[in-house]
Amino acid sequence: MASLNRIDQIQPKSERLKHQFIFYRALIIWGEQDKWIPVEYGIKLHEKIPNSQLVILNNCGHNSHQECSAKVNSEIMKFYHNHNILDASRKIKPNT
Repeated sequence: MASLNRIDQIQPKSERLKHQFIFYRALIIWGEQDKWIPVEYGIKLHEKIPNSQLVILNNCGHNSHQECSAKVNSEIMKFYHNHNILDASRKIKPNT
């Protein structure tokens, strides 16, 4: 966690405060085996963003949307469903 504190210190103040202005629900998806940005950063981000949900995907790395696309898509659809983001009555009609 010491490295997380160091990042807060080197970022400009305006950059550090951006997450405080996220008022909508946020889904954070993180690969547990991310070697570029460790999962601890995802946890810290989740702690700083109110109304956020963190999903840590096992056996996924940094590019989880490519490596584990089925899992990512499933989590996104669950998030949409749980928060009534998608309304089945508003289906897109095909062009005629």
